[in-house]
Amino acid sequence: MGYARRLTSRSTRRREDGAPVSSAIGAIKKDMRPIEKIEEAEQLIESFEGRPEDFELPISDQLQDPVGINMAIITDSILKRGWMPDGFEQKEGYRIYHYKNAE
Repeated sequence: MGYARRLTSRSTRRREDGAPVSSAIGAIKKDMRPIEKIEEAEQLIESFEGRPEDFELPISDQLQDPVGINMAIITDSILKRGWMPDGFEQKEGYRIYHYKNAE
């Protein structure tokens, strides 16, 4: 599967055992608050304890700049953890990014 294919949006995230993936910000997925500051995203990434497949990062559309600088900075924090991007889900006003271990 190519890199571009993996970055497409999807509707349901599941672990290898078929169980749904939990939210990085706890059991409040219905009320997930999109992140609007780079520093907040970096803090969530750095403080998360668990598998990257269980981590979800809700990024506000307001943080999506035309050049992609903000996401490049956030992705740098992801790469430092040894994770790789694994797609996103587009929601109203934000995207939920997913990750996996680097291969």
